[in-house]
Amino acid sequence: MRGCSEKLASILGNEFSVIGISKPNATMGAISDFTYLKAEKLSIRDVVIICGGARDVARNETKEGLRFIFKFVKLLTNTNVIVTCVPHRFDLQAESYVNKEVELFNRKLQKQMKTLNHAQVCNISKNREHFTTHGFHMNFKGKFWIINKWTSVILPTLSRLQTTPAIPLPWMKENENNQIDHVNKNDSATEKSNILKEDETRKYKSLKLKKAGDLKINPLKN
Repeated sequence: MRGCSEKLASILGNEFSVIGISKPNATMGAISDFTYLKAEKLSIRDVVIICGGARDVARNETKEGLRFIFKFVKLLTNTNVIVTCVPHRFDLQAESYVNKEVELFNRKLQKQMKTLNHAQVCNISKNREHFTTHGFHMNFKGKFWIINKWTSVILPTLSRLQTTPAIPLPWMKENENNQIDHVNKNDSATEKSNILKEDETRKYKSLKLKKAGDLKINPLKN
């Protein structure tokens, strides 16, 4: 969608870099044919947003469009992907063949993307006020709506990756000078085990000596 990348960049802020590539009136075959998009350079800290399929539906090529989307998304397994549904055609009757194909396309798209852990489907507005007077393209309100939807998916996805694991604190003990020493937990466990062994050894020696003291030696009789 034209103009969405600039608006998305302004909402996300300077922490993110947004690049938009637009191919008006293109089929999914043409949209997914990005020979200059190096998939191997993308990472889990990137997000690819795909918008397309309306042309395929209008040409009665729903199966082809879905096939190209699925193939393209599978190539991006090392990154995050958001696939946007095809919008309702308000320039046509609600019960028209094309709008029925739009619903079929979106249902199958949802089903396909569920099999891919790195992809999410973003529904699109069905509010008439979000489209131009002609009814085919989204207006300013509609684009603002879909950008907010993308943001609601992007931020939680990337924030999970930035969460750092908790750093365990070292164990502490007092030394002979009543000062606090930091010790490793494993070392502390080993030291505790050695103390227990020493206690057991002392108890055993004490018991052995006690038994030895209980022995009576009778003098030999001539």
